[in-house]
Amino acid sequence: AIEALLAGATGDEMATAARLLADGGQMVLAARLFGTALQADPTNVSALVGRGALLTSPDFAAFEDLLAEGMRALDRAVELAPDDPEARFWRGLALARLGLFDDALADLDHLATLPAPAGLLDEGARLAEEVRAAAGG
Repeated sequence: AIEALLAGATGDEMATAARLLADGGQMVLAARLFGTALQADPTNVSALVGRGALLTSPDFAAFEDLLAEGMRALDRAVELAPDDPEARFWRGLALARLGLFDDALADLDHLATLPAPAGLLDEGARLAEEVRAAAGG
């Protein structure tokens, strides 16, 4: 039903709507809408980051196939836009959750070098500190 409301919407508009749905707790609907946005434009970094962040969140952690799909989306987002701060943050967070601390720190350290909103940089720095502590160094 939501897809019908967004008929003719751009991939970016669909990604924005999906983020709003996710923020409102409508995770499954948001995941579907991110998927629709990616069908329209498989290189939409915003939709890749949104879908990847959603599918690697604790809400979907029990579903290994969705986790793998989420990681692929985040990897693709970083491949397409290596200096996208959101892509680096969300992939870093997902990698940290998986215990891949060195890879997570590579993304979070790269994030720290990028022009990005202060809140995102602060959150990335806080996460990097937690990852370093968890990694034992």
